[in-house]
Amino acid sequence: MDYGDILKALRAERDRVLRTIAALEEILPATPPPKRGRKSMGPEERLKVAKRMKAYWSKKRELDSKH
Repeated sequence: MDYGDILKALRAERDRVLRTIAALEEILPATPPPKRGRKSMGPEERLKVAKRMKAYWSKKRELDSKH
């Protein structure tokens, strides 16, 4: 098989793949783009973060007061 035949076969495969993709895109519903920005937190998650940050700042103040 020479390079011309290889290129011909690859182009045919590419065309088949592109046609398949186009057909699937027509059938499947469009997916919404991903949301940007921060995700919202529920009350439980917010409480966990608040406790973690309270401990963080308490420890930081303790270390700062020693220096």
